[in-house]
Amino acid sequence: MRGCKYSFLMVLFVLLFSGFPSRLSSEITKPALPNVRIAFYFSGANAGAKIAAAIADLPATGGTVDARGLEGSQVISAALTIGATDKPVTVLLGAATCTLSAGITVNAGSSLVGLQGTGNGPGAGDTAYDGTQLVQAAGVNLPFMVNLAGTNSSIRDMTVSGNQANNPTALDGIKITGLRALVERVTTQNHKRHGIYIVSTGDNNEAAGPQLEKVHSLNNGSDGLLITNTTDLVSHMAYFENNGAHGAELSNSSGARLVEGDFGGNTGYGLYSYGLSTSWGGIGMIIVGNQFGNNLQHDIFINGWDSAGGAVASIGHTITGNYFNGLGSTATNNTWNAIMLTDSGYNNVTGNTIRNNPAAGPHRFKYGIQVNDTTGTREKSDIIALNKFIGTFGTDLVTSSTTNTSFLLNSVDGAGGGGIGIGAVPSALLNLYALTIHSGTDINIQIRPNGTASLLNFTNDADNATIPVELNASGFAIGSTSPPAAGVMLDVTGKGAFTSTVKLGTSTFANLGTPVSGTIVWCSDCDPSAVTYVTNDCASVGAKTGAMATRYVATWGCLSK
Repeated sequence: MRGCKYSFLMVLFVLLFSGFPSRLSSEITKPALPNVRIAFYFSGANAGAKIAAAIADLPATGGTVDARGLEGSQVISAALTIGATDKPVTVLLGAATCTLSAGITVNAGSSLVGLQGTGNGPGAGDTAYDGTQLVQAAGVNLPFMVNLAGTNSSIRDMTVSGNQANNPTALDGIKITGLRALVERVTTQNHKRHGIYIVSTGDNNEAAGPQLEKVHSLNNGSDGLLITNTTDLVSHMAYFENNGAHGAELSNSSGARLVEGDFGGNTGYGLYSYGLSTSWGGIGMIIVGNQFGNNLQHDIFINGWDSAGGAVASIGHTITGNYFNGLGSTATNNTWNAIMLTDSGYNNVTGNTIRNNPAAGPHRFKYGIQVNDTTGTREKSDIIALNKFIGTFGTDLVTSSTTNTSFLLNSVDGAGGGGIGIGAVPSALLNLYALTIHSGTDINIQIRPNGTASLLNFTNDADNATIPVELNASGFAIGSTSPPAAGVMLDVTGKGAFTSTVKLGTSTFANLGTPVSGTIVWCSDCDPSAVTYVTNDCASVGAKTGAMATRYVATWGCLSK
């Protein structure tokens, strides 16, 4: 028995003094997974220091730092860098409100991932909730809170709040300077300047292809989104609301796709685009399926002219299937439009629904859609088609100051408050080109500006039956695509039927002239007693020089002198 007791004591002595507890602690701190570190177990004065130590302990190939065990109120007091060249790192945050005194930089291939939390999330006042929230500490005035600086860097599932009331010279919430960065399921709010700032230097386009997915950018001092010198933005189901300037501002940034978003309650424009004619220019935005409402200026403003370069820059946009719900209640009445195109061109504005506020206002749109050519030479051809206007508008539903605008099948439901405004150029009333209805009948309708081939041309080409209609300054022709001869107001060359009385044109004898055969006119001062007319059954014999034929009781009678 004494031997067993002695052996037990010896084993206990060896364990106590052989470093077993330290090895056990080490195994808990650094699990068997070679590329995962648990930040909770690392030394550091606060969450930021623990996360930084865990990142540093990862192998050169990178890995994951799990900081979800750091919950509640946490502090990140020093600049935090996630990942490095060829060392991608993912940092996982949990149900914590982290107060930042310095920014977080996310490098290539690296990610900052949080926890969405339950409920509606925090509002403008940095209200705590059970998800992940980054809050800017008072008085630190950061230039950014999170910078996605590397290719394929990302931030997901959290709220980033700027505390702008206590940071009067701070700048942006999320800054993007890296290629193909991703912001997903993130609320960025209450920043002194922009909620999201995407920027490339010159024409280098190093931040190209940014992706915003289910993002909310709210209550920021300036823009919800500013993107500069950067192409190929994709924004899907993003909300840009209640910002101090514009919902989204695209400066010299082409190829943006803004789909199924919400631009509302902004002090400036809902969506604003302009560019440089010597650079990316702001070409080819696709704006589809968004909602606009309660902005205090234009919902969409495309300013196409580059004054520095002296040329058109922001052009070729597709604005389709959007809903415009009226101006904000404090907007200036009869001043702003749902869609404003100035000195732009090649834009397709189709299938939108534009609802104006009640006539009592006092904050109605001036125009539903305005195409404005400030000099008469800048705006290129635009198509305004199949748009629905609801309510009363301050001036007109649509207006254009250029002959290059084509309007097609726009409709109004309500008092209207106007119609298709012809602006400064009367010939710009309507331009309909190649309207085709595929129902066994091919129909082409053209209405062209005055001074060109025609004002109206209608052609039915089905079954080899041609019934063209031509209307121009000379007159009106049925059955021919050529205008009537001089002095002829109505030329029925093909088939035509009048179901009521017809009043002929009037001329004096001196002005009868020598029009083509078949012309009929009422001679107001001709002497009926000086002319003898004979009516015979029509025949085609003899001279065949022609006669006026009149159908009477199943017989054609020809009138001759």
